[in-house]
Order: sequence, then C-alpha cells, then structure tokens
Amino acid sequence: FGEEAPRAGKMESYIGKEDGHDIEDYFERLDPIYVAPDPDSALDQAIDNNWKDINIKFTDDAALVELRPFSVQPSVREDLALSAFMMGRIAYAQDEDIHGPGGEELMAIKKVNRNRYTAMHNGLDENLYDSSGNQRQAKEVVKEELEYARQGLDRLGVDYESFVDGDDDLFEAVLDERIETGSTPGDQSAESYNERRQYMPDEEALANVMDQYKVHESDTAQSTS
Repeated sequence: FGEEAPRAGKMESYIGKEDGHDIEDYFERLDPIYVAPDPDSALDQAIDNNWKDINIKFTDDAALVELRPFSVQPSVREDLALSAFMMGRIAYAQDEDIHGPGGEELMAIKKVNRNRYTAMHNGLDENLYDSSGNQRQAKEVVKEELEYARQGLDRLGVDYESFVDGDDDLFEAVLDERIETGSTPGDQSAESYNERRQYMPDEEALANVMDQYKVHESDTAQSTS
C-alpha cells in the first residue's frame, strides 16, 4: 500500500490530532468525495467503506462504537476463550489498584501496529512488544498476557477454571497447544487436509477436516449444565 494507509485495519492513533478533536479526525478519514445515490445514506455508506478496527456508527438517536477485537475462530470454544481473554485483559488494564489512577498506561500506537503486523505475517516465531513496551519472544509475551487476563477475570468474578472438563482452565485447554506449537487452527487444518487428500477425494477431505469444528452436543454440555 506504500505510505498511504488503507481504509481497513489498523488505527493511526488513540486520540485525534489535537486533544478533543477525535470526532473531527474520524470524519476526515471518511472518503470526502464519496457520492451516494441517496444523499441521506452518504454518511452510512462512507462509514461502511472505512473498515478500521474501531468504527463509529449512528442510529436514529445514538452513536455506537463498533469494536473488532479479534477474528472469528474455527470453533465456539476458541471464540469463548478469546472473548474471555479480551474481557479479562481489559479489566486488568482498568484496575487502578494495580496500575494507579487512570489504569494501565497505553502502549505507543506504533508498537501496537508493529505487533499486529508481526503476528499476522510471522505468528509466534518472532518478537513482540510486551505491555511495558519491550521486545521479547512472542510466546512469552502471550503467556504473560494470558496471566494478566486471568487476574482481570478473577477481579470480575468470572469462572474460567471450571468452564471446560478436566484440570485445565479455559485458556490452557483451548490456547496452550497453539502457543507451544506456534501454529494456528488454519495451519493445523491445512496440514490435516493435505494429509487426508492423499487417500480420499478433495471434497471429502475438506468435509472431514471441517467436521472437527462443528458444535457437537458434548461441546455444549458443560456450558449448559
């Protein structure tokens, strides 16, 4: 994309160019020459074409903030694990007993975006910036962040330890294998698919792999009991 940031993905700053000008800067990011067939829908369509991690949307009587903290995962358990991580990590960051007035200091946005780029392109095989702004091995940073999330969930009173069967908590049961192997569900699915297609038709191999991610009765028994 060169020097020009695309209209999708990362944010350039936490706040506006000048303090208090956040909403003005947001409108500047919307396409200034966008012309809609229906003028009344021009703003909505401009917002729809500005796919950042955080968007502002407007209803008849309110402004809504749309947040996309993580991508949809292959299974419900993984969606729940990442949702729990986000809840716990935010609660930890806001805990003034730990961080003092105002909560945890935000990492420089350039480092946040660098982490995003590194994780997208190299997974856990690289260094990431930790919450203190120091670069460390990615797996160690992720393990530390999960521990912060646990502390946050404890403060919220959310039971993440007995959510799944066995001795492991939700994060250990769902995310530990990713961390230890450094592979994503997509990597594992591709490997499984390539193995199966050696001895079965491609369509059958794909269906076989995708069946692993269906929600079965046993997957929901614990959460509904």
